[in-house]
Amino acid sequence: FPTEDGPLTLWRAPDAVGPPLLWVHGYTLDSSLWGQLWQLLPGYGHVGLDLPGHGGSRALRPGDDLAGAARAVLQAADAVGAQDVVAMSFGATVTLLAAATDPDRFRTLVLAAPALPGGPEDQDAADCNQELLRLNREQGSGPWLAERWLAEPPAIFSGARHDPVLFAAIGAVVARHRWDELNLPAFARADIPRLQSRLARISAKLLLLLGDDEIASFVRTAELIRRSAPRCETVWIPKAGHLVLLEKPQDCALHIANALGEVGWALS
Repeated sequence: FPTEDGPLTLWRAPDAVGPPLLWVHGYTLDSSLWGQLWQLLPGYGHVGLDLPGHGGSRALRPGDDLAGAARAVLQAADAVGAQDVVAMSFGATVTLLAAATDPDRFRTLVLAAPALPGGPEDQDAADCNQELLRLNREQGSGPWLAERWLAEPPAIFSGARHDPVLFAAIGAVVARHRWDELNLPAFARADIPRLQSRLARISAKLLLLLGDDEIASFVRTAELIRRSAPRCETVWIPKAGHLVLLEKPQDCALHIANALGEVGWALS
């Protein structure tokens, strides 16, 4: 659908009708990975947003930054009339920024493993990002970028590796990623001043989902968010890592249904 910043791609669940629920994927992923969760939560209008620079949405451009990604979440929510959002990792970060930008826009936010720009950082992920920048600078865009990002460390995909089918699906999506952000300094220096202090203004109910084997920096971030947002709860998912929504869809669907129960959601 068109926006003032350029076209964005939305995925809709086949035959899904009912109140819209917006889904926002993680870094280098896209909305093609939500299918199992959508099947576990039937009867609603599931819509997946491909963030700028991801999937079928527009390429990133000079000047694009995290604020622009958060604006895309708000634009997509307005386009489909969504008051509730489920988001993961990088998608959860930009969704949180969108809510801080428009504190009364959303009703319920289910955020799996969000980060805070300028907050706790995983050193392994930071080192990997620097290596990706070096590889892109020296060799350009190619399969070596996806290979390095999917490797360990960091532990981003460690939990997904336990499920070969899931890891293969993730790998296929990462292999399609365009890596626009490696040429954009605004993303390399992502920092949103005073974001943590702005969380207190968010009126939405927040549910934070984390695997019990989550990366330590994301655990610290979840506690910072819980202390700052007025209506926030944390739920731990057993035997799960960073990509908890994809690793444990049945467990997560149950908690999503509970979080959205105030507005009539039901788990199949």
